[in-house]
Amino acid sequence: MVSKPKRTPVRRPKKNTKKKAGKKRTKVRCDPIKEYQEAISKDGVVEALTLADDDCLARVKLHISTQSLELDRLLNGRGVPCGRVTEIIGPPHIGKSTLLDHLFAQVQRMGGIAILADTEGARDSNYSQNIGVDLAKLQYLEFGEKPIYENKKIVGYERQLYLENVLTKILESIIFWSGNYPDIPVLIGFDALAGTSTREELSNRLSKDEQPAAAAKVLRKICRQFPQYMGNTNVGLVVCNHEYQNILMGKKVGRARESYGGDAIRHLASIRLSLWPAGEWVKRSDGEILGRVVVSKLIKNRLGNPWGEAKVALLSGAGINNVWSVFEKLKRAGVIATSGSWAAINLDGEDIKFQGWNGLTQKCLEDDTLFPRLVSIYQATP
Repeated sequence: MVSKPKRTPVRRPKKNTKKKAGKKRTKVRCDPIKEYQEAISKDGVVEALTLADDDCLARVKLHISTQSLELDRLLNGRGVPCGRVTEIIGPPHIGKSTLLDHLFAQVQRMGGIAILADTEGARDSNYSQNIGVDLAKLQYLEFGEKPIYENKKIVGYERQLYLENVLTKILESIIFWSGNYPDIPVLIGFDALAGTSTREELSNRLSKDEQPAAAAKVLRKICRQFPQYMGNTNVGLVVCNHEYQNILMGKKVGRARESYGGDAIRHLASIRLSLWPAGEWVKRSDGEILGRVVVSKLIKNRLGNPWGEAKVALLSGAGINNVWSVFEKLKRAGVIATSGSWAAINLDGEDIKFQGWNGLTQKCLEDDTLFPRLVSIYQATP
């Protein structure tokens, strides 16, 4: 039997079951920064801004002058920033309260509000008034006594002047002014941190001390709340703080002098200004002592040059004297020539002679245009 030849299978091309791919649609991209901002803020938790935006938390809207040419030059040429914390530290009777009064006077001149939390009760109202503070408009936070009730009867009183209450009322003041009157400049002064006990210290007095570093613990809690309420506002906070001798217990590490309250306030403050005596007296031409020279050193500045020093003349009963600062700087620059107790300066071809800085002060009182001209030369002198 003859076998049939095998049929060679005809291979037909396989049908393409895949759908023809259409043209790819390219996603139209918008600005990637805008796309990121929309994506990151869609849940309402955060808003992405830039440092140039007016609503940025880190933006400083306003500065308040210290009324001192030298200190303003040291503080970025503008003064104390609003929306930030400034700490002024130094030994007792160095001029911290005086500087705070000058800031109060300046913010009142700007049509703003000055608020003082004075926990030491040692302020001289006449001195503040001589500096320029309007006492009738200065808001003074007074912490009195709260009655203690037992069976609806008053059995005693509890003093309210302790650190927790002071910091809480300062925070409430910041929230009130920034929320209700955001356009009004406000300066809050705390004088002084080192002179304020905690509630635990006040209740225990000297009987026991179960909580070492109690003030530092309180400050750590409250200081974390300040930035979110203060940032990008017209409210500034200035804290006066004392320095004390650090007992190193025989060790040769650490700083010889420390400020009160631990690291919390040091981290929170954008500007820390240290004051100490220069060892010089401000004298009249006849030798009478009128005040002292104070050195101010910038030990922290997050808004500009972090280093620098300046000398300021503090006159008894009058505060900062700018004529002394102008005289000393122009004398060092050779603009004012001195010979013995006499000095002279040439302004627009006119030779003006006087005896020392005190004589220059008298010349400025006689001619209202003289001091502004001297300030212009002072600012132009490196």
